[in-house]
Amino acid sequence: QNAIHRVDPQAHKIQPLFISIDPDRDTPDIASTYASHFGSDMVGLSGSAAQIKAVAEHYKVYYRKVEDSDSALGYVMDHSGFIYLMGPDATYITHFAHNVSERELEEQLRRYVR
Repeated sequence: QNAIHRVDPQAHKIQPLFISIDPDRDTPDIASTYASHFGSDMVGLSGSAAQIKAVAEHYKVYYRKVEDSDSALGYVMDHSGFIYLMGPDATYITHFAHNVSERELEEQLRRYVR
């Protein structure tokens, strides 16, 4: 969130989204609340299993429910962890590893956001 605001202080060019991969746990309200912990501009989205599957397939996202008796729900979600940068027309531009540094993210965003 900090990198985004340094690149685009008015935050009108970049809209960060969090898309849940667990429709059994994450209603749209829960996804929205969770996303807000990452910044007030973050939008949380969820949907039906079919909708999430379609988005995941489109963007080549790996996810799978894994049984885990130590989890309160009896399972965890194994998933890839990328940050995707999409254009205003929803076309793929590039992606970043989940552990990209804030500085690197800011530098890369500056390349693409004008």
